[in-house]
Amino acid sequence: MGVILLLSLQFQTLPIQIQVQTLPLTTVFAVIFFPFVIGRTPRSPLLTMLILFLSFALLHSLVALMVDLLSGQSDNRFVAWLRQSSGLTAGVIVFLVFRMVFLHLSYDQISRWIMIGALPAIGLSLLNIVWGALGKEWAGAIVTGIRDVVSPDGYTAPLRASGFASEPAAWATSLVVTVLPVLLVHLSLKKRSIWVVLFLIASGLAFAWTFSTIGLMLLVAVLILGTLLGPRRKLLLVFFSSFILLLSLAFVAFPGNQILRHARSLALGQANQSFTDRYYSAFGPFIETFDSYSIIGYGLGGVSTHYREVVPTVVQTELFSTKWKDYPNLTIITGRIFAETGAIGFVLFLFVMFLTFRELKTIMRRNKNPESDIILSSIRLGWIAVCVSVFISIGPYQTPYLWLWMAFIDSRYVMSNASQVKMEANVG
Repeated sequence: MGVILLLSLQFQTLPIQIQVQTLPLTTVFAVIFFPFVIGRTPRSPLLTMLILFLSFALLHSLVALMVDLLSGQSDNRFVAWLRQSSGLTAGVIVFLVFRMVFLHLSYDQISRWIMIGALPAIGLSLLNIVWGALGKEWAGAIVTGIRDVVSPDGYTAPLRASGFASEPAAWATSLVVTVLPVLLVHLSLKKRSIWVVLFLIASGLAFAWTFSTIGLMLLVAVLILGTLLGPRRKLLLVFFSSFILLLSLAFVAFPGNQILRHARSLALGQANQSFTDRYYSAFGPFIETFDSYSIIGYGLGGVSTHYREVVPTVVQTELFSTKWKDYPNLTIITGRIFAETGAIGFVLFLFVMFLTFRELKTIMRRNKNPESDIILSSIRLGWIAVCVSVFISIGPYQTPYLWLWMAFIDSRYVMSNASQVKMEANVG
């Protein structure tokens, strides 16, 4: 069960054309496996807070849905509610299933299957480089053929790799959130076999070829924090310097890349649709707090029918041009949570993130093993990457890597509590 979830982690869309913007394969497997873990879930403060957030969001959204339908909203409002309620519920199910299987998997097993699961997407990205950098059309035919199957509605281009994700930024985010912490553990513990070194080089090239501004911002933020928090600050500094050198060489060789185009447009004050969409999706509802009902919340799915109320008027026309006509939505999850669940729901979500950090701190304080300390410090960077991503990259509630390290941390907290109780019983 756990192996299947981790192997499918990089498949961020289903290999079929359906009217769903994002439905990761891992999420589908988690929903299928959920009946086998329900009822066997040990309690924790984080689990309690997450269930409280989910319960509030669902009950609040039902009230908001009734108000909208009684006021004459279209049938799209019910469909939008059903979609977003299902998405959030599926996301929590991903957490619950990951949490349960992690209770029975060692870190070595988890890291091994994450790396193996990432290999096909990294390999596809390397073929993308052969296509874009060397102009080999046979490589392009393979990349296009595979992506037509695994992500039929996704972005495919010779000069930007998307792996198995819907677009390059999502693939770059996934690499930072899921692969980087695992690599840091191997490098910090000096488990530097030829395979680990090759994996490091391949994943670095795959990330660089996304030419994702969002991915670069996320990586820089995580590596800077890593040099302050660890593990192995000097190693992280070398890693950071090497990547900047690699990216600089890519900039020189491919001066028309996406990152430089974004930087140029922002420097010149020109319109940048991608940046505008992400910025106002994250912060638009907060900006419009006193000119809308965002502080109360429009309910799950409410953004689709109240979109013009939650983003500033000055950018509405520009943003609408990039949205699904019948169900426009906010691209970033923080703005979506505030707009749909209001201030109360947003505070509950912040408490979920805070409790994850607090549980991790408790585990690290109890831990006496240097090797485990390196693992936990690396996972902390993975969780920090998630926390940064919810403001710049992650959108759908059901995104698996939003819940991955949260589930790992909570599973280790449960195991730590069980060991603590057992130790105290033996002492007594």
